[in-house]
Amino acid sequence: MAPIKSSMTECQGVNVSAETAMNEPIDNALPPAPRRVLSMDHAPHWRARETDRRVYWITLGAALPALAAGLAFFGVAAAQVVAMSVGTMLVVDVIFTRLAHRSAQAAHGGYVHTALLGLLLALALPPQVDWQVVALAALVTVVVGKGMLGGISQGLWHPALLGRLAVSLLACKRVCPESVPVLDRHHLVLGQLSDAIDARNVPAFATWLQMAAPGTAQAVQLSQPLIAVREMVTGQAEWIHQAIRSVSQGGELGQPGGAVLFDVLWRRLPDFRDLLIGAVPGEIGATSAAALLLGGLVLLYHGYLRWQMVLAFLLAAAITAVVAPLRIGPMVDGLPGWHWLPGLQFHDASPVGPLYVAFHLLSGGLLLAMFFFAADFATRPITLTGQVAFAAGCGLLTILIRLYLFVPGAPFLFVTSGAYLAVLAMNTLTPLIDRVFQPRPFGR
Repeated sequence: MAPIKSSMTECQGVNVSAETAMNEPIDNALPPAPRRVLSMDHAPHWRARETDRRVYWITLGAALPALAAGLAFFGVAAAQVVAMSVGTMLVVDVIFTRLAHRSAQAAHGGYVHTALLGLLLALALPPQVDWQVVALAALVTVVVGKGMLGGISQGLWHPALLGRLAVSLLACKRVCPESVPVLDRHHLVLGQLSDAIDARNVPAFATWLQMAAPGTAQAVQLSQPLIAVREMVTGQAEWIHQAIRSVSQGGELGQPGGAVLFDVLWRRLPDFRDLLIGAVPGEIGATSAAALLLGGLVLLYHGYLRWQMVLAFLLAAAITAVVAPLRIGPMVDGLPGWHWLPGLQFHDASPVGPLYVAFHLLSGGLLLAMFFFAADFATRPITLTGQVAFAAGCGLLTILIRLYLFVPGAPFLFVTSGAYLAVLAMNTLTPLIDRVFQPRPFGR
């Protein structure tokens, strides 16, 4: 007797009996469904070319002008710091991702991101820092900043700034030195910073273009220029007392501010041409304002940085520098009195106040922090309004930290690292800023 067959079930155009369906596994009974591929080849659909890997490569390219300026004025020592930072960070990242079973990071531009972090960390370090300090900073950046607290696309603090902060606290005198050598114009790129002579022993030194190290010296040891600005807050430097006394003897007791600022600008701060090209002491990638502006324009062109953020950062820093008081007033109880609005001072028709504000904007790593650290996608706010508030807070804190934050055990930590610490402080407030400036749903 022929077996009784139930009604046929039709699936994907194939007839399968109930008996066969009961005896055969369901996967064998049903042939695989055809693969559906979504097509976006007709207008108005458009597929963006941007990927995380492309963003990292373009940002790395934007940092190359600052790197080139650093290699030119700090030579082989700067190249060693960069190589140590990038190499150590890549090795540590490979080991850490394998131990943590996070190999997917490499598929999403993880190692390109690591190389970018290594370069940014090196640009924020002085050229003569020890290799142990660089290795420790790279280790903290990868393991703590990128691995434990964040990742490629998320994180509260910028990983490279976390690494720099760690070594700044552990080895402040080496990461935030009082003076840094700069190669003279006859020994660029290949010169040795170890063959440096004190600037006081260089005859007729005015600007870097007029500087020539005598004898076999290849570099000149220059004091950090922001230290002179900090001395106008403490008011204990003898040169400030002399400037105020000279004004008092000239019958201008009530208006010494402009004269003291004039003394600072023309005798203790570098020439603005030196600030533009980068021939000043400081971190490897933070000295050349022209190179940093060029890199910032690249980021603005590609849309990785919004011009509103740049404007808010610069305006907040400039307004704070204009208003924040300095000790350049008449002597009171042995110390100069506080003088408000130093950015509006003039001396013999010279705009010393505006020049003082411009010095704040062009020095001390402010441009490096603004273009490459504050603009990081993962650590800045999401909305445009939040980004403007974030950038304004960075500019405000940069000047306040430079001028007023002081720790006796680390006298130059906040002077030379004000911009980096300001970005880290505002990174901490990023979740709060996102919550405050979160867009309201339609109808609420």
